[in-house]
Amino acid sequence: MTHFSAILRILFVVLMGALPLSSQASASDRAPQDNFIRFALDYEHSNNIYKSNHNAEKNQRLKGEVELNYKRKRQSNKLSLSYLAQYKDESHSRLENSNFWQGKGAFTQNIFNKNFVFAISHQRQRFIIDQQQSDLDNNKTERDLFVIEQYWHIPYSNRNRVSLHVQHSNARFKDYKAKDSAQNSADVSWLHKLNKKSQLQFTYRYSENEFNEPSQRYYEQNFAAQYSGIYQFGEYLFGIGKSYVKKEQIKMEGLNYHFRINARIKAHLFSIEAQRALSNSSFRGDNNYELDFQENQLLWSTESAFLYEYAMLNERLLSNNRLYQNIDETMAEYNQKQSTKEKGIESQLSWQLNKQWRLLVSADYSHATLYNSMHKKRFESLIAGRFNLSSALYIELSASYENEKTKENNKNYNETHYNTRIAYTY
Repeated sequence: MTHFSAILRILFVVLMGALPLSSQASASDRAPQDNFIRFALDYEHSNNIYKSNHNAEKNQRLKGEVELNYKRKRQSNKLSLSYLAQYKDESHSRLENSNFWQGKGAFTQNIFNKNFVFAISHQRQRFIIDQQQSDLDNNKTERDLFVIEQYWHIPYSNRNRVSLHVQHSNARFKDYKAKDSAQNSADVSWLHKLNKKSQLQFTYRYSENEFNEPSQRYYEQNFAAQYSGIYQFGEYLFGIGKSYVKKEQIKMEGLNYHFRINARIKAHLFSIEAQRALSNSSFRGDNNYELDFQENQLLWSTESAFLYEYAMLNERLLSNNRLYQNIDETMAEYNQKQSTKEKGIESQLSWQLNKQWRLLVSADYSHATLYNSMHKKRFESLIAGRFNLSSALYIELSASYENEKTKENNKNYNETHYNTRIAYTY
């Protein structure tokens, strides 16, 4: 693997070395509809703000939010910048870490021409430390995820293109430095357009995953093929590949796949998706209820979902329903696999009454089985209404109910939550 490691480092240095020294833009280069800054303030009240199964405490929380979006487009150059920052403060808090901030941002810049793209992103997320425990705030911490990457597209004909991509990812945890992780990866792909409606792509990817504690390093190679396109009712994608992993003297392998097809028939939209891929536990988590991880490791993640969407009243009334199942499986080094499973249903009804009023109703239910066979059930419902005071200013009121049950350790709780939000966009 040392040979591949050297190639990876050389490719990373070459592609990352061509960064722009400066850039200037005139007012005519900017698209006003893409440029805005938004300020928002939320006042939250809860009858069980610490999500406790006993001694429920009423409390309030203030949240301030700033969102910035900027885009500039020239004939051969695009620049995109966005950032969202949130800061929360709890009144009369009994917890030391009650004040925290989270957010995400991304910067994308074409270099020299549209085929050479540099991107950098950051996300700070608050997440649950131990899913076997209740969702108390003292069972949560923050993680910073940094990603820097470079794309180089080489179109050598109207139907063929080669792409090179290098990426460095870094995860940093506020209170759990032992979980810090880093990943370097490089991939090359060849895209061939079969016709106006379909295309074929082959990809080779090599990556190094390094964990702080226990100190260990994984080397991964992945070969994949993908066929995608459009048809009369929608889009489709079929992909299959294989991953080879080496950790010290241990070698492992597994199959990955990705299948997706959707169909729109008049006011109805149907979508089915299933995929299996190798993931790094330290980089996971798009929401606070991602399946847990107690050790730094590579995981096989299998996700499947069915989505049904129905639009009524000239698309002013929209219904979304989603059934899903997620399975995480540790890599089998000594035939000792462990798995975590989650399945659930999500339903949402959105009604645009008129230009000023919008109503939203949703309900979510999930059932997770953790590594130690512990069962965790969760139900959440929400009703919200938004009123546009003007094109730039709106106020939103919402009420939600949350219930969680953990059978084995009786860490059950109920919470009723109210929120008032006012936002101004300039």
